[in-house]
Amino acid sequence: MMEWIKKYSAKIPLSFIVMAIGVILFIPFLGNVPLFDWDEINFAEAAREMLLTKNYTQVSINFEPFWEKPPLFIWMQALSMHQFGINEMAARLPNAICGILTLLIIYKIGKRFINQKMAIIWVLLYAGSMLPHMYFKSGIIDPFFNLFIFLGIYFLSNLSYDLEMYDRKGRNAYKLKSILLSGLFLGLAILTKGPVALLLTIITALVFFVINKYKRIITVYELIIWIVVIALVSSLWFGFETYHRGTWFIKEFIVYQIRLMQTKDAGHGGFLFYHVVVILFGCFPASAFLLSSFKKNIQENENQKQWRWWMLCLFMTVLVVFTLVQTKIIHYSSMCYLPLTYLAALRLYYYIENESKIMLMEWVLFGLSGLVWLAILFLVPFAGMHIEWIKPLAIKDVFAYHNLDAKVYWSFIDYTPFVLAFIGISTAIFFLVKQNKALAVVLLLACNMMAISLCITLFVPKIEKYSQQSAIAFFEQHAASEASIEVFGYKSYAHYFYGKRKLSDKGLNFNKAMESTDKHTYYFVCKLNKADYFSSKYPVKKLYEKNGFVFFQKINE
Repeated sequence: MMEWIKKYSAKIPLSFIVMAIGVILFIPFLGNVPLFDWDEINFAEAAREMLLTKNYTQVSINFEPFWEKPPLFIWMQALSMHQFGINEMAARLPNAICGILTLLIIYKIGKRFINQKMAIIWVLLYAGSMLPHMYFKSGIIDPFFNLFIFLGIYFLSNLSYDLEMYDRKGRNAYKLKSILLSGLFLGLAILTKGPVALLLTIITALVFFVINKYKRIITVYELIIWIVVIALVSSLWFGFETYHRGTWFIKEFIVYQIRLMQTKDAGHGGFLFYHVVVILFGCFPASAFLLSSFKKNIQENENQKQWRWWMLCLFMTVLVVFTLVQTKIIHYSSMCYLPLTYLAALRLYYYIENESKIMLMEWVLFGLSGLVWLAILFLVPFAGMHIEWIKPLAIKDVFAYHNLDAKVYWSFIDYTPFVLAFIGISTAIFFLVKQNKALAVVLLLACNMMAISLCITLFVPKIEKYSQQSAIAFFEQHAASEASIEVFGYKSYAHYFYGKRKLSDKGLNFNKAMESTDKHTYYFVCKLNKADYFSSKYPVKKLYEKNGFVFFQKINE
């Protein structure tokens, strides 16, 4: 397989092949399933409101200031929606493009530090691991946020390398360019999700500084330039917002970020090692081949060693910081995916080249996480085809129990991801026994990549039908009417986006809708477990219930 790639790469540049892989994996079927509450719909709604209000300098939800996120990613979505319409595909397209860019970037970096073969393994490993792959098919902020931080650290790391190939003038020019680019990308990361980007970078650099026995990475003069560039780029919005509207919005933004660190915000709690488990099982097979990255490798030159330690420091910084943070959300540790897959790809590369051995514990982790991965791919369609066996397990949760009433058609085709993953793991083991390591690794990653892609295409639309489709359908049904829609007893952004919240309903909430005496029609949606309380307390007419949701109407004559 590696020989085939090498043969044809002379005719077709591998960067084009990598880009084609990204296009094939991340572009198709972006709009085949509605956006998911909360995050996907939240950001898409902010972009929709930007287009309606023509206010591109301030993020809003329900046409009121929304201080949780800066606007850069929202701008990307708004631009996409302007070109392709307000729909799911347009909301997710920026991340699909980010996926293509990410694969190209890691290919270039892997080729720079090691060689083309290792770069190919890194690309395949990133695209062939579940969570890294899946995030590029979503409409959330994190893929671009992670890429900008990664590039900021990548260019910052250039200051720590051996630059003997340059003369004094060349070294100074190279360092200045690296500082400017690092500052640029970190400024963009701050504009994407906030100053936590700078916090993670500084902690990573400090850890690297300590590991390198306090060897200076950056001079005071270079540090000042770096900070100024970050400040200038991020002030394109933070400074503009403060100058034109005062400090209120920025204060609320900072307070919100601190609350996320200190409390289990919005019910997103979890056990201490939540992110360790997420990475171990969600990033199979990359997560299995990390342990030996801490060991000294005699094959490395000094620059390769430095970059490996930068990746280790970034991985450990993100994992420790978000383990300590009280709010546990799966994508908080997604910044780990880039360093994790690099370290795992490096491990597999040296193994293929017979320059190192895989530790017993790594094989154990590979087997354990592989079994969990196969079990998930098998049990999801199995459960869907035998939903009557699953329903009794949810009997204590009325809402979840009736979610499972949704009419969803599962077939044996839905076992295809399991079959592909099983073939990949089985053939990998077979060729490992035959000592054909390169073919084993490529087959494992290629099959896993296809399994993940099919998993997203086949499973996600069906899961959406259980979780939210009846509510989404109701919102869409009444979107064109003059009526207003609100929810009761749970948090949602779906009635804004799919109900096409109008400017005339700016700031409308449940209490205002219920207290209103204006001649108007209101629709309300609540979950089944709150329905009896809601109907007994408020003057509403029940329309119907479906799949765990109950729908009401209130008409003011």
